[in-house]
Amino acid sequence: MAAFFGGSALQVSGPTGAMTVVLVPIVHAHGASEVLAVGVLTGLLLRALALARAGRYMALVPAPVVEGFTVGNARVIGLQQIPAALGVSPAEGEMVVVVAWQAARDFLTVPDFTYPSGSPGAPTTSLAPTAASSERSKTAQPA
Repeated sequence: MAAFFGGSALQVSGPTGAMTVVLVPIVHAHGASEVLAVGVLTGLLLRALALARAGRYMALVPAPVVEGFTVGNARVIGLQQIPAALGVSPAEGEMVVVVAWQAARDFLTVPDFTYPSGSPGAPTTSLAPTAASSERSKTAQPA
C-alpha cells in the first residue's frame, strides 16, 4: 500500500520491530489466528490517524525519544531470543527480562552445548572419526 500511494522519505512499510513486540504476546496468548484481527484493527487505526493528519505531530516528538523507543524495542526482541539461543524452554511469563534471566539460569544449571538434530545452527557434518572412516584410512595406507 505504501508503494502504491507514495509516502515520505521517513515512511516505514512492511513488518517492523515494534509490531513484533506487539504480535508475539498476542500469538502466545490467543494463537496465530488473532494476528489477522490485530492487523486489520491496526490498519483501521492508521487510516483514521492519517485522515486526522496526526502525523504532523511527530515533528513535536524529540529525536532522542524516538531513538529510545527503537532501542527499547531492540532490547525486548533480543531478550525474547535468549531462551532459543541457549536451547532451553522459555519460562512462562510476560516479563521478558525475567524469562531471559530464568533461561540463562536454567542453562547455567545444566549447560548443554549440543544441538538437537535439525535445529538451526546445528552442525551438518561431524569432524569426529567414524568406524567407516577408520577402516578406509587403514586400507588406504601403503603397505
